[in-house]
Order: sequence, then structure tokens, then C-alpha cells
Amino acid sequence: MFSIKVATPEQLPEAELYLDMEIKGFAMLCYEQSLTGAVAFNICNGGAYIEKLKTDKPEMEYVVLASALNFLDLHGIWDVYTNLKEYEQLLTRMRFVKVEDGPIDKKDGYLSKVDLRGYFTSEKH
Repeated sequence: MFSIKVATPEQLPEAELYLDMEIKGFAMLCYEQSLTGAVAFNICNGGAYIEKLKTDKPEMEYVVLASALNFLDLHGIWDVYTNLKEYEQLLTRMRFVKVEDGPIDKKDGYLSKVDLRGYFTSEKH
């Protein structure tokens, strides 16, 4: 059994170690018996930006990222950007589309966005 929750301030050091980055915004953590997945994201003008995604099990990538998207949707943040080009197939499956601009800088020429308006309520998901 696993659980995915927003990281508390006390959990951020563990999340930073797992993701190998400084978290300046939010993180959602997936625990089984130990930390097995995480996603870091920032909320910025015009939406949110997914900074990093990591899981120990590839089949959990979708679940961990969808949890972050659901959190953002529930908080009224509907435009979500990322430049996680290593997850291009996953992002496409999750209806991210390539865009030319947004509230974040493009890195390596890849930027994608998903609009969460109706994302979790439509039958397309």
C-alpha cells in the first residue's frame, strides 16, 4: 500500500535528498514503506511549473504526477508547465502539449503545458 501527500516542512530535507535538488516550492511524496517517489513544483504567475519527477518504479510516474496535478486543480491552478523532456511520452499521455512560451524559461528547447480545466471531470481522462 502506498500514500501520496504534500511534503511537510520536516519532510523537505528527505525530499531534497531523494530528488537531488533544493525545493523552493512544493513537493508531493509517495511512501510505501519508505520514500519511493516525489514530484517538485512551484506555483508562479500564470500557473504552476513541475520541476522534477522521480520514482523508484516507472509504473508509479503517472500516479505521482497525477497526484500533483489533482492538488493544483483543487487549488484553482489550471495552467501547468514543465520541461521534463525525459518524460515526453508520459506527458503526452497525460495531455500535455508543446508550447512556445509560458511563465517559465524554456530549457533545451522543450516546454509543455496542460490545461486542468475539466481535466479530472471529463471522460477523456
